[in-house]
Amino acid sequence: MKKLVLLVAVIASVSLFSCGGNETSKSGSDSTSASASQTEQVSTPSASATSVEATSVASKAEDAASKVASKVEEAVSKAASKAEEAAASKASK
Repeated sequence: MKKLVLLVAVIASVSLFSCGGNETSKSGSDSTSASASQTEQVSTPSASATSVEATSVASKAEDAASKVASKVEEAVSKAASKAEEAAASKASK
């Protein structure tokens, strides 16, 4: 059960981080509406900068996954306690 909860949490955090948070391009307009005549120079980041960025993203994803996992576990425990209460009330009748 824990593996399933953690899998759901990881999938949720990956889906949230993969959308980019509705970021717009540097010019302030949507990236799909930028004209074809505009060009930007893009520099290739060094390996160490990419490594640091990947580590930062990974730690953010782990934090998000742990928060989601704790909330899911909390919800599951509440549901289980309500189910136990319902079973106990049926048994007492």
